[in-house]
Amino acid sequence: TDNSILVLGNIPLLRRLRTLLLANNRISSISPSLHLSVPNLSTLVLTNNNIGELGDLEPLKDVKGLQYLSLLGNPVREKKWYREWLAWRIPSLRVLDFQRIRDKVRRQSLVRLAHDCSAHAHRTL
Repeated sequence: TDNSILVLGNIPLLRRLRTLLLANNRISSISPSLHLSVPNLSTLVLTNNNIGELGDLEPLKDVKGLQYLSLLGNPVREKKWYREWLAWRIPSLRVLDFQRIRDKVRRQSLVRLAHDCSAHAHRTL
């Protein structure tokens, strides 16, 4: 916490690590190999960083045990379908930004995202 870290990556293998607290940094990207370095990560706090796009969070889908994630204070929170997208993309996620993800919301996110994607495809044809 409170460093000038730009990238969440270049971490050695830490099998026992379950929690990473990286608030108040300048992280804007996440290494695609994060899941190999911290295979048992369950809690990730990235509050007050510079993550701007949903795609920047894509590597988290491979962190199979990730249950708790905080992205408060990141520009990505302003994106349409932010919460729904993360609930869909990271099935193990139970708490996002200190609010529980309910199964009902997870099911609704699938419907919303499918509808939004098909509507977008229709507009581009």
